[in-house]
Parts: sequence; C-alpha cells; structure tokens
Amino acid sequence: MIRLIRRYGSRKLYDTQESRYVSLDEIGDWVRHGQQVKVVDNTTNDDVTAQTLALVIVEEGRRGSSFFTSDLLHDLLRRGQA
Repeated sequence: MIRLIRRYGSRKLYDTQESRYVSLDEIGDWVRHGQQVKVVDNTTNDDVTAQTLALVIVEEGRRGSSFFTSDLLHDLLRRGQA
C-alpha cells in the first residue's frame, strides 16, 4: 500500500495515514524499510514525490550520512537529460 503524504505551501508534510505532520527523516526511514510513498502538493495535487525524495537525499548529504558518491550523482544527472 502506498502511503500518501500531502505537502503544504509551508513545506510541511502531512501523513494522511497517521494524521500527523512528518519530517523528511521519517519519510527516508519509511522508504528504507520498504514503504512506498506518494507526495502530492495540497494546492495543485501535483505529484512531488521525486522532489521530496531528492530533498531526503540532500538532507542526508548535509549531515554526512548519505551513501551516494559524487560519481553516482553525476551519472543520475546525466541520465536525466535523455
């Protein structure tokens, strides 16, 4: 089952399953444990899952806990151009 998260204009993330606000860290933990998530903008209903997961990776990198190498990130960016 996909867990639906609503993102508000204030960038707050609301988990509709548990009826509470959640952090990027929590979303990252859920994904690492196999949970599928879908993040939608509350105003437009646009799917912003990819952007949100990218933010999870950025935040982990800031803390020095990301396992993504620079080479891998370069490769991902290059593939995104196709």
